[in-house]
Amino acid sequence: MQTDVRRVGRGHDVLAILNANARKTTDAAVAALRSVLPAADVVHTRCIEEVEDTLAKHDVASRPLLLCGGGDGTVSALLSRLQQVDQTPIGVLRLGTGNGLANVLGSGSYRQLVDRLPGLPLPPPTRHFDLVDVEGRRSHFAGTGWDARILTDYRRNFSERTGRARRFHESFAGYLWALFTITIPEEHKLLKAEGQPEVEITNLGPPAMRAGADGKPVPVIGGSTGSVIYRGPSSVASCATSPEWGFRFRAHPNAHALPGWLNLRVYDRPILEAVRNMRALWRGKHPQPGMHDMFVQRVRMRFSRPVPFQIGGDPVGMREEVEMSIAPLGVQLVDWPTAFAAAPQRGIPSGQSSSRAAVVA
Repeated sequence: MQTDVRRVGRGHDVLAILNANARKTTDAAVAALRSVLPAADVVHTRCIEEVEDTLAKHDVASRPLLLCGGGDGTVSALLSRLQQVDQTPIGVLRLGTGNGLANVLGSGSYRQLVDRLPGLPLPPPTRHFDLVDVEGRRSHFAGTGWDARILTDYRRNFSERTGRARRFHESFAGYLWALFTITIPEEHKLLKAEGQPEVEITNLGPPAMRAGADGKPVPVIGGSTGSVIYRGPSSVASCATSPEWGFRFRAHPNAHALPGWLNLRVYDRPILEAVRNMRALWRGKHPQPGMHDMFVQRVRMRFSRPVPFQIGGDPVGMREEVEMSIAPLGVQLVDWPTAFAAAPQRGIPSGQSSSRAAVVA
């Protein structure tokens, strides 16, 4: 006897939080979601205080589905304010710029996803993600060095633009423009003036592991609790629980190799060598010359001089010391391909979208 499957339908009890500041969270995008899920609570937030107010007004723990749209920074900000909610399924919508987590979860086109939401089963199929706990925030990645510097330059550059120029500079092309015209020249100048920063990384958790040539974990010799597991030059030092940072950049290709652990990576090469090796770095080729790839549960990083720092795609200033650990609670994120496989397409051929969803910019 077949059991009836509960579906999202009109969106009863579904809460959607959309970041109005995200590039693709247009009025048309919000209208399309409200049209497809007329019974859902769709909240268009403009600042973190509005997110906090929304969470205070709604019983998130009782919701069968929480939708989040606005990119990796938006997801990170939301997760940091859901410290005690680890079982509520969160569906990450592709509405940001880099969309790292949305890419990993297979969300695909927002236009097609929105139209198929009513057919999704409740509860939806999910994947468990561990999280990085750093400075009171939870995220799927955090790092120091070029990645934070690039994000800072990229955001500052497009924020100073208007009209068509802003749309270009807020895109992937704008990210590359900022990288090659701002970050690389200034980092090269800083390298000649001050040299590479040095970092000392101390293991504060269980004995560390490292990624072997096949990506599988093997013990770190001398990696016991309290030991220094790396001391040397650092262009990038980061921890992640997800392989991608955005724009399909697989910064942590081995992030899922050891569940319950952080994937720690240190890149020790100067910026011009990184540029020459950019294609392999972007694709996450492993192993890489100059890449130190380990698994830890808690570490402390101390730098020889202040370095740029970012959490979940948000630049958060300069740091000389940072501690990162595996968060005590993970999160359940909707596995979109599995969910789509269980969702009727409502008569829409594969690869197409309805006229209603097609209004989304």
